[in-house]
Amino acid sequence: MLDCPCSAKALKRLIIPTKNLTSLRLSQIRGPFPVSEQDLLPILSHTAPTLKILKLHWTYHPTARSYGYDLTAFKALRLLRIEPGLLLGPHNNNSNNNNANDLSTYTSPAHPSLPALVRARLPPNLKLLFLESVTIPISPMPGLSQLIFERDVEFMLCLLERKEVLAPKMTRLYIYYAENMSGGGKVMEVAEKVGVEMSGLYAFEDPDVSWEWLDEDADEVGEAGKYLEEV
Repeated sequence: MLDCPCSAKALKRLIIPTKNLTSLRLSQIRGPFPVSEQDLLPILSHTAPTLKILKLHWTYHPTARSYGYDLTAFKALRLLRIEPGLLLGPHNNNSNNNNANDLSTYTSPAHPSLPALVRARLPPNLKLLFLESVTIPISPMPGLSQLIFERDVEFMLCLLERKEVLAPKMTRLYIYYAENMSGGGKVMEVAEKVGVEMSGLYAFEDPDVSWEWLDEDADEVGEAGKYLEEV
């Protein structure tokens, strides 16, 4: 786990020489993450053949919705913690960014439909997805619910309703800062229907996952790719 200021040059020296990295967490609690998206993904790509767990957690990233991460080459990746905007790229924000009824959605010139965009970003053998920053940034008092951005409701519904195409191995979907989640009722209904465990997590929670469970279907790595033409 790396939880301190680190330049792109220093990060390259830490990550690129590794040969069999299986778990990586990059965390920045105060201030912007010091490595840009454009620099970070090429560095991470060196871990694609072996990386099974990737957690990207920071409270502020100045370009978090300007690029989008294509993780389709990370075929060993089973657990991902990420902000949807960092994964999918820009959203056509047409109202207040802190409004739960914001009708913006994630878009890409190369992938005009949301299902195609999601398929062009997700690792093909993902089993667990932990989402950051999908709730309205408020300071809730006890008993006060956090609302979910409408664009992220749309993203989660897209992912779950097309699970067999977009994420056939996904069995768990967790949302951070949503321990008193509101506005995700339909999402939770669909999750239960398709057999995906879904719940909200406190910021400090980091559920344990056994390596045995992550690896139990390792012989099927790459099979999800056969669904690409169906999106």
